[in-house]
Amino acid sequence: MIFQKNFSAEKIIKNTELKFYNEPWPYSILDNTYDVDGLEKAVAEIKKKVLNAFKGDRLSINLNHSIEYRERLPFTYYLVDSFDLNSIADSFGLKSGYRTTCELSICKNGWVQKVHDETGPKMLSCVTYIDPIDECGTMLYDSNKDYVGDVEWKVNRSMIFAKKPNVTWHSFRSSSNSYRITINQFLH
Repeated sequence: MIFQKNFSAEKIIKNTELKFYNEPWPYSILDNTYDVDGLEKAVAEIKKKVLNAFKGDRLSINLNHSIEYRERLPFTYYLVDSFDLNSIADSFGLKSGYRTTCELSICKNGWVQKVHDETGPKMLSCVTYIDPIDECGTMLYDSNKDYVGDVEWKVNRSMIFAKKPNVTWHSFRSSSNSYRITINQFLH
């Protein structure tokens, strides 16, 4: 078996610890989100079929509606299908049953996402750090948009938080000599 295809969030939480933090605003960290073998295969296919052909500084692929990418990135889709963000919604004071969207995000050449909070219908956000081993995590800011610290980048680590307008300020960037690959899931 290459990896666990039906790996539910309930099983993930039983095998790892969902750690909660309150500063500068409530968020959690989940290490070892995905099965290691599946993650390695997904990273290999992303590098071969997407990263090497990508010429810009930022690419975001909607994984919900792309038949082309579902065929080109089967291991990546198995990872996405293995983690149901709805199953941990109650840990953040939300009911399950929200619509889930997912994207593959690649940034490189020092690309910077400005300080922002979640907008629109996003209720719960999950950013999973995929590759490389050393990269920039997520920068956190207080309600005045003053920088307070980072969620450390660690491969296979997820940072999860519920949207709080004008509170959940954060940003991210890629190193100038590297790239940053994440799988981002959202409940709407």
